[in-house]
Amino acid sequence: MAIKNSTNRQIETAPIIQELAELIISNMERMTIDGSQLSIKHLFSPDRIKQNHFGVVILQNNCAGITYTALSDEFEKASEELDQHEFIGESALHLLKNLIKHERTAQEEMICMGLINALSDTIMKHRTPDPRNYQMDSLASLKLQAGDHVGMVGFFPPVVKKIEEKKIPLTIIEKKKELLRKSPHWQVTLDPQKLTECNKVIITATTVLNNSLDHILSFCGNADLRILIGPTAGFLPEPLLARKINVIGGSMVKDPYQLIERLKKDEKWGDAVKKYCIRHL
Repeated sequence: MAIKNSTNRQIETAPIIQELAELIISNMERMTIDGSQLSIKHLFSPDRIKQNHFGVVILQNNCAGITYTALSDEFEKASEELDQHEFIGESALHLLKNLIKHERTAQEEMICMGLINALSDTIMKHRTPDPRNYQMDSLASLKLQAGDHVGMVGFFPPVVKKIEEKKIPLTIIEKKKELLRKSPHWQVTLDPQKLTECNKVIITATTVLNNSLDHILSFCGNADLRILIGPTAGFLPEPLLARKINVIGGSMVKDPYQLIERLKKDEKWGDAVKKYCIRHL
């Protein structure tokens, strides 16, 4: 199915998104959940000039999934063109099943990520126990010490500051040449092969959406700790754990409408979300 108002050009879609979607479908088919509770209640997509770069899919059961809208100009344009009322009342599971039948446009991939995270939230809330630990900081597992060399895919300023204070070598992988730079203890490079020098690696969750995660992990064979973090890491953990990700740090949406209001105002998310950690060390 093609989504209205979206450019028809298909993008290179991520195999892991396909894998996550199929896992969700198989889980849902084994669960006894009222199908009406899985219909789409609201869909928010940001204005790329005035607001930050996250969208939200809300289900009738108030579970919500965060998606990222600024991977590229194509994604930002697709976000702007999205008819936010088009999917109200539609079954999230049915829409997900249709979306994974073919190569997707940027808009479809963006919606797919939001659906995956909203349905994953539903599934994890029904698991006993819920695998998400809300007391543990996902970065606490770093346990920085002399001799460490940290790799970072994506840029996390508070972590950079902490690593700098300890004078531990840090290598940041970036895609934009204009961001390349070097300081006494860290460097920004385009070359992911530099990750082979690192024993601890922090990876942004957007690597799932932009189809670079498996490529990045191919350079992380020497790392004994691999952490995947970010607001869009709300998906079921199994495909990540199978890829030897040790720690997943995501955000569970507590109040989806409060989150949307804060996204519109470009404010901090605060208590609209609750951060969690899933560890497999």
